[in-house]
Formats: sequence, C-alpha cells, structure tokens
Amino acid sequence: MDPCKLLGVPAIYSFFRKFVGRDSVRRQYAEKYIRAQPGQRVLDIGCGTGDILDFLPDVDYVGFDMDPAYISAARQRHG
Repeated sequence: MDPCKLLGVPAIYSFFRKFVGRDSVRRQYAEKYIRAQPGQRVLDIGCGTGDILDFLPDVDYVGFDMDPAYISAARQRHG
C-alpha cells in the first residue's frame, strides 16, 4: 500500500505525527505564533484532525480541511 494513502487514515496520521515528535513542534507553534487567549476565535484552514486544539486554551475554534475523514475524526474527538 502507498504510504501516502496510509496517512489519509486519521488514526494513522495522528499516530505518525506523535511518533515523530510533532507534538513538541505544535506546542511551540501554538505558543509562539497563534498565541490564542481563552475565549478568542480561531480559524484553522487545513486543520487535519484538529490536533492543534490540544495546545490551545478554551477557544471558539472552527477548522476546515478538504479531507472529510479528517473532519469526521476531529468532530468525534473534539465535538
């Protein structure tokens, strides 16, 4: 199977991202560039499975992605 197609499966994508240490990068990105404060609105274009929410305070979040499976996974996990 094509490895790129495997990353199209939301659970595999999330596992791979965590396995290669991307959580620390996302945390730094959220702290340095997003700098969201509780209650603010955040629009995430290309949100994937919405994993950035793990590194944001309680915000009004809207995520968009072209992959319906990623959106479905994000909704299941984050509501």
